This record gives sequence, structure tokens and C-alpha cells, in this order.
Amino acid sequence: MRIILYIVLLPAMLVGASFEQFLDEALKRSPYLHSSKLKAQSASLKSEQLRLYKNPELDVELSQFEPDVGRGELGYGVLIRQPVRLWGVSDGIKRFGDSMIKGAKIDTQMDRAEFIQKISELYVAYVKSKMLLDLGTQELHIAKKILQISEARYTSGTIPRSSFLQAKVAYEMVKIKIIDLELRQTKTNFQLLSFAGIDEEILVDDKHIFRRLDGSSNLKLKRLEASQESALAKANMSSNKIKWINLGFGYEREIEQDIMRLSLDLPLPLFDTKQQSVELAKLEAKQASLLHKSLQDRLLKEERYLLQEASLLERSLRANEKIRQDEQELLEMFSRGYKLASLNLLELQDVKNRLLKTEEQIINIKTAKSLNTINLNYIKGAYNE
Repeated sequence: MRIILYIVLLPAMLVGASFEQFLDEALKRSPYLHSSKLKAQSASLKSEQLRLYKNPELDVELSQFEPDVGRGELGYGVLIRQPVRLWGVSDGIKRFGDSMIKGAKIDTQMDRAEFIQKISELYVAYVKSKMLLDLGTQELHIAKKILQISEARYTSGTIPRSSFLQAKVAYEMVKIKIIDLELRQTKTNFQLLSFAGIDEEILVDDKHIFRRLDGSSNLKLKRLEASQESALAKANMSSNKIKWINLGFGYEREIEQDIMRLSLDLPLPLFDTKQQSVELAKLEAKQASLLHKSLQDRLLKEERYLLQEASLLERSLRANEKIRQDEQELLEMFSRGYKLASLNLLELQDVKNRLLKTEEQIINIKTAKSLNTINLNYIKGAYNE
């Protein structure tokens, strides 16, 4: 059984691609991930912006002196001022800028991990729709066989026309059901390919089995750690009551005299002592710390739940597969009995419906097992770059 996923394609394409190959193409081509990578570049530029020195300022003045006696003269003055960052401030700014870059890189990694999780879930949804369509085809085959037996028995006069019509209606209903299943398959196919963002025609094998992978650490926890570091760096940076002073040098040419000046412009932190900014940044750091602990506890509980769920799903799958074997044998027996007129149509339909319900339950369990593994891999950090 193979799934054929069609995308508008370039000549170089993957034929019989595995899910890993399909995922690799999606990771390379996704516009969303390309956009996400710009976060780190943007943070790096903002960090550089923070470390830049302010530009110097230049003042030029012209003066016209008109004495009561004699000829007037032209005077001028030039003043240049340079803002100077105080010692120790640069280290705090660099620390804050580095924390911004670190957080942006983690955000990019999170986007990638969430992309893998989402595309895996969409693949599982598509495979499920394919399995349901195959089950619908199997149901149609059974319904057709029952209809043929019913038609033969009706022709021979061993069942009334109402029983024959029941079998016929059941067969037609399954045909309608298959159309709905085809629509569902088309929709899940479109959702998968649209999310992947690959403009190529890829044949993807539907046999992929999701397995538990080794992880490093959960990126959401790392992001909160980075937020805490950033808040502490911001508190350190804000603790400087005076960050800049202005040094100035001036020269003035007046009547019969030249004047040179040195100036120092020093702000006086009498009212805004930056205490509120420091306390606010510390509160942000404390909030990130508390959120980190809360998330860590929740992830541990979620991991335990997923492991327990995986065990129960495996037990349920084995039990349903065993029941399916018995129901398949029972359906064969009832089909022969109905053909020989020893059983009625309702009994046969009941056995058929129970088998199909079990088959559908098996599909649901397999889907749940795949989603369970995907979510477990994600929270353990197995999809980190």
C-alpha cells in the first residue's frame, strides 16, 4: 500500500520517498522556516545597535560686532560635544544584547521543532484517511458479495424482495461513503502538501513508523531560561543611574580675544534613579523562573501520561487484532450460512458491522500511537536542531 502525494513539480524529484526524505525537503524549502531564521539576524542587528556610540554634535556660531567707533568685525565660535558611555555600562549592554540573540536562536529552533511536530501530525492524518479509504473499499467488497448472494436467493425465492432491497441499499450507501472518504483523503493530502510548502511532485511511502527518539532538552524550558537571563541582564543594565556624559570642546574668536572652553555635561539622577526599572526587570526574571518551574512540572507529568498511554494503546491494539481474527472467521462462516439459507440477512449484517467497527478501531489506535510518539518526542526535545 503506497500513498502518492502530488505536488506541482520540478524535474528533480523524489520517487518512492520515505517520510524522512519528504520531511528533509520540507525543512529545506519551507518559507515559514526561512522567515523564522531571520529572527536571529534581527536580534544580532538590534544587539549591535545597542552597543553603538552616539554621534558627536557640532555647533557653529557667527557673530557680527559693531563698535560705536571704528569698523565692525566678524566673530565666530565652534563647539563640539561627544557623548561618552561610562565605564561598566558597555558590559551590561553587551550582556543584554547577547541574551537577545540567544533567545532569538531558541525561538528559531522552537519554530523548527514545532514545524516537525505539525507536519508529522498532518502526515499521520493523511495516512489515517488512506487507511479508512482502504477499509471503505473492503466494506464495499463485502457489501457487494452480500448483495450478490441476496440477489441469487431472491431470484430463487428463498428471501423476500425487502431483504434483497436492504442488501442493495446497504451496497449503495457504502459507495456514497467511499466518496466522502475520498474527499477526506483529498483534504488531508492538500493540508500536508500546503503546510510543507514544496513545489515538487513527491511519492511518499505510507509505511513510516514513528519511534521514540533521544532528546536533549525541551526548548520551551530553554526559552524561559533565556528570558530569565535577559531580564537579569536588563536589571543590571538599568542599575546604572548615569550611563552617558557629554564632553565638549569649544573655541571662540571675538574682538581682540580668543576663548577656548572645555565642558562636561553630567546628568543628575535626583528624581529618576532607575530603581523602578531595576525592580521591574527583577520581577520579570522571577516570573520567568516561576513559569520555568511550572512548565517543568507539567512536562514531567505529561511525559508520564504519554508513556502510560502508549502502554495502554499497545495492549488495546493487540486485543483488537485478536478479536479481528475471530470476527473475520465468523464473517466467513455467516456468509456461507446466509448463502445456504441457514441464516438471515440481519445476522450477517451484524457480524459484518462488528468486524468493520473493529477494523476502524484498530486504525484509530494506530493513529493514536503515532501521535503519542510524536508528542513524546517533541516534549523530550527530540526534534531540536
